[in-house]
Amino acid sequence: SIYGLMAIGFTLVFGIMHVINLAHGELYMLGAFSTFIMVGVYQLNFFAAIAAAMVIVGSLGFLIERYIFRPLRNTPMLNTLLASIGLSIFISNLVLKIAGTGMRSIPSPFSEKNIEIFGAVISTHRLMVLLLTGLLVALLFWVIKFTKFGRSLRATSQDQDASALMGVNINLTYGIVFAISAGMAAM
Repeated sequence: SIYGLMAIGFTLVFGIMHVINLAHGELYMLGAFSTFIMVGVYQLNFFAAIAAAMVIVGSLGFLIERYIFRPLRNTPMLNTLLASIGLSIFISNLVLKIAGTGMRSIPSPFSEKNIEIFGAVISTHRLMVLLLTGLLVALLFWVIKFTKFGRSLRATSQDQDASALMGVNINLTYGIVFAISAGMAAM
């Protein structure tokens, strides 16, 4: 289900913005490090730390779209692909330089108890991740399908120029899409 969140964020950026963001995995890593620092150093509650990491990495995603991908918007897709590869290399090397190569972990807030469902044994931790992923996917579906913002997302993905003529702020829409994608990666 973690892969599902990653895939949905990656697909959201590609489907709406037509950008292949190969730095998406590094945003996941930044979310994990943000959560680790908030839980380990600042002694924040696990769930508050995850929410804060989603906001931090989502804000970073908004800035990445603004300063890296927006200037490349009307260029060939190869340019955005190369920019995302460069961003991926930059982020991973920056974290490597700052944090090193050591393994880190966060203690699970869930019990170590296993639950049997229809003959399959699943840990409480994995079940909660699965439920939370399902909840986020349902929320994202609802936003895209039933809100004014979702309508502007769908219109922008179909025809950017026509949606701009109808009053959709393309720059803000793309920034929010990238922020949502990055926030989901941080989850």
